Amino acid sequence: MKKNKWKKSKLMKMAVISLILGILSGTGTEVIAQAAKAPTITELQVGVTEDGTQIMAQCGFQNYDDKSGCVMTLYLYRVESESEMSIAAYQKISYGGEGKALAVASSASDGTYLASVGLDYGGKVVQINSEHYYRVTYSGDKVEVSKVADEEQSRRQENALREESHACVHELEDELVRPATAEQDALMAKQCMLCGAVLDYAEVPNSAYAAFQKEAVEAIRNAQTDEVIIRTQRWVSFHQSVLEALSARSDVKVTVQYRYQGEEYKVTIPAGAEVNTLADKNGFCGFRYLNLIFDESDL
Repeated sequence: MKKNKWKKSKLMKMAVISLILGILSGTGTEVIAQAAKAPTITELQVGVTEDGTQIMAQCGFQNYDDKSGCVMTLYLYRVESESEMSIAAYQKISYGGEGKALAVASSASDGTYLASVGLDYGGKVVQINSEHYYRVTYSGDKVEVSKVADEEQSRRQENALREESHACVHELEDELVRPATAEQDALMAKQCMLCGAVLDYAEVPNSAYAAFQKEAVEAIRNAQTDEVIIRTQRWVSFHQSVLEALSARSDVKVTVQYRYQGEEYKVTIPAGAEVNTLADKNGFCGFRYLNLIFDESDL
């Protein structure tokens, strides 16, 4: 993932912007917005999952529904330096009146972290930050989280608040949040390169299928034995590129284990088989068709 960085001072400016927008914010634990129902954020902090292996941002919220006038997202930020931060995890908070929200980092490392809630008022974004920074230390499979010492906390805040406040005119770019895998589409974010606010997320259609095809091609091309086994619970066809890779490796047979309509199947394409002509006019070849050509076997 391309690292999403911005000036820490820019992030802190958003706390001052709240005065312009008529929103009370800062490093405290609640926010009052000019809306039919004023959302309230409580217990905004960095914590540890119940099993003690992952870190997360967490908060409580009240008076947050579709009439609140904003969309809220919970963030876990990693403080890279005095002037740079990056997103370690995020979770859009669903409307629900009141409740709790968690944003768990799938992977993290030792360092300093900050919890934050972003409130998007139709393009104007306010960041509400946790009262403290948090020190994260991993020891084996477990992780420890502690508050940063008060003197360091004060120094960071004083340096940030010296900056002149102004409303952010967002400059959006598409950023890769999660790369595609054979099981999950890639996730892209529209993120402001000035203040770091993420205004929207979208999955890239068919990117998981493309990743599956790429993995199959690479497995065949790089095969060190005379058989490649491909397992999938999601896909039921190959692209022409996979057949071409197999044709180029006439010394390799491919066994595909897949699921179709709730049943498990297997098909084996023999080494040296003529496969280039099996794809349809759109360049795809279904596994069920391969079963008809070669063999039919249930798992």
